Amino acid sequence: MSEQEKTYNVNMLKLVREGLTALADAQAEKRSLQNPVSETHFLGNWIITALKEKRFDIILAGDLKIWLQESRTLGKNANFKQRFEKIERVYTQICELEYKNLTQFVLEDILTELDNEGWLIETESSCKQVAHILYFRHIPITHVLIRHGETSVAYLLL
Repeated sequence: MSEQEKTYNVNMLKLVREGLTALADAQAEKRSLQNPVSETHFLGNWIITALKEKRFDIILAGDLKIWLQESRTLGKNANFKQRFEKIERVYTQICELEYKNLTQFVLEDILTELDNEGWLIETESSCKQVAHILYFRHIPITHVLIRHGETSVAYLLL
């Protein structure tokens, strides 16, 4: 994934989260009703304000302009709240996967370098009830013991 794509993903996630938070705050303060028409109207106005105030990176300007046009042409059928929630779910997964992959590559590089320098790398792959499973040389691992000679240097529980 290119740097531009990463920037876009992070900024899009930030945008929809801020929009949904603004909507939730407005509903809590009774400034917006909890129905699809009011939610779409509120988010349409929020998009206009975001564009005017240039709140978000220029990389999102095209999306904001399209949503602004849809707000005007589709009205209540623009369904911004549902769209924002779906974007939030998808982009959260993308950003989490990106972080997990980064962690994977960093750990793999460290272990490979230590192995090349003669360190003993012992891995354990008891993958029951583990939230994040990483791999070293295509073997799933949850524990890593790093040794030099008879001395244990580091034990990582992943």
